[in-house]
Amino acid sequence: VRPPARTAPRPAPPVVFEGYREHESLARRSDEPGGGRRALRAAWTALNAVTAFNVVIWFLVAVAGPGVVYFWPIWVYGPAGAVLGSIQMVVWRHGRPPA
Repeated sequence: VRPPARTAPRPAPPVVFEGYREHESLARRSDEPGGGRRALRAAWTALNAVTAFNVVIWFLVAVAGPGVVYFWPIWVYGPAGAVLGSIQMVVWRHGRPPA
């Protein structure tokens, strides 16, 4: 009498995360003509708005305080502006943002 044959267990089905589907649609949207440029324009707009807000705070502190204060908003705009500027150069050169 032979023992029953053992079969290998079936592999589990792949897990698909819901976030992946959202990311997929965002990737498709950025591949559309002008999609990357819209995102870049939105990033510049957000950076300028945040910087303007910080400049207003700096100005209020300078007026209410002892006098001219170190212009610290440059540290908000400078590094982020440099990164966005380099991405903007790539877009102008190649017509799309880097992957």
